[in-house]
Amino acid sequence: MFHIKSKITIKLMHDNDKFDVFAVSTLCYLFGDNFSKYIGSIHPDNFKNSKIDMSDNAFGTKNNFIQQSKNHNLVVTNIEKENIVKVINDVKTSMSTSKTTFIEKSFISELVDHLNMINKLRVYSPELCMRARTYDEFNAEHMELSKMISFIKKGWVIEYYFNEKMVNEIEKPVKLKINLDNDEFGEITFYPYILKREEEYDEEGRFMHHCVASYSDKDKSIIVSLRTKNKEDRVTCEFDCQTGTLIQARHFCNKQPPADMELAIEKLKNITKYYARTGMLHSTEKRKVPVKINGVEVTPEKLTIKSEDRFNQLFEPQLLF
Repeated sequence: MFHIKSKITIKLMHDNDKFDVFAVSTLCYLFGDNFSKYIGSIHPDNFKNSKIDMSDNAFGTKNNFIQQSKNHNLVVTNIEKENIVKVINDVKTSMSTSKTTFIEKSFISELVDHLNMINKLRVYSPELCMRARTYDEFNAEHMELSKMISFIKKGWVIEYYFNEKMVNEIEKPVKLKINLDNDEFGEITFYPYILKREEEYDEEGRFMHHCVASYSDKDKSIIVSLRTKNKEDRVTCEFDCQTGTLIQARHFCNKQPPADMELAIEKLKNITKYYARTGMLHSTEKRKVPVKINGVEVTPEKLTIKSEDRFNQLFEPQLLF
C-alpha cells in the first residue's frame, strides 16, 4: 500500500509488532528509489518501540499521505542520505536511555523540517547541504539553519559601520615568511576581514563550528576573521575595542590557532592597539539593513518559496507522536 515493499522492510515489519509504517515510509521517500540500501544501513533497534496508531482510522489517511509525501520535491543528495543514516544511528547512543529510538523523539519531522530549510536556502547558497553526521551536529546545524530562516523572514539584519581608514588598515593582507622543511623559507599571505553584518557572524560560526554568531550584538568588541585567500582556513579573533587587546582566537571547533596564524595575529594586535588608543576601533554606526546571503539581497517577497511546504504540513499530524 505504501509502495515500500522490499526484503528489508518486510523483515523490519516481521521483527517489530509496533512497526511505524508512516515514519519508515517517510524515510524511504526521502531516500528515493534506492531506499533499501539506506534503510538496511540503519541499526534495527531504531525501529523498535514506535507508537503509531495502526487502526483503520490511521490507514484512512494513507492515500493522501502517499500522494503528497512521495511528491515532496526535496532534493536530497547521496551524501546527505548517508549522513541521515549516520545521524539516526547516533541518536540512540546520544540519548540518556538506551530504549530511546529516533522515532520516539520525533526525529523524522525534525529531519523533514531540516531538509526543507536547506532546500529554501539553496536558492541563495546552492552548495548548501546537510553535513551533520552525529545527533549533536544535527542539532547544532538545525539551530543555524533556523537562524538563517528567521533572518530571511525578518527581512533585515544589523550592520556595523567603522572608520574607513581603520578598516583598510586592518584588512590589509598579512604576508609572512615561514620556515619550511629542510630549513627553507616560504611565503604565506593571510587576509583579515572585519565581520560587519549579522549574516557574516552566522556564516563564520557555521563554517568554523563555534558560537561567534552569538557575538553579533556585542558593541564592546570587534571580530576579525583571519583567512587564507580561498577562505578555507580561518581563525576567528575577538579584540577589545577599548584597549585593542586580543580577547580570544579560535580555529575550527574552538581549537587553538596553528603557529603560522599566531604570527599573523601578532601583527594584527599592533594595529588594533593603535586604533584603540585613537578611539577608532569602536563602530561609528549601527543600522538595520536588508538581509544578504552569498551577496544576494533577500527581500520578503522572495521568501514566498512554498511558504508552508505541504510536505512539512503533512508530517505534523502524522509524526509528532
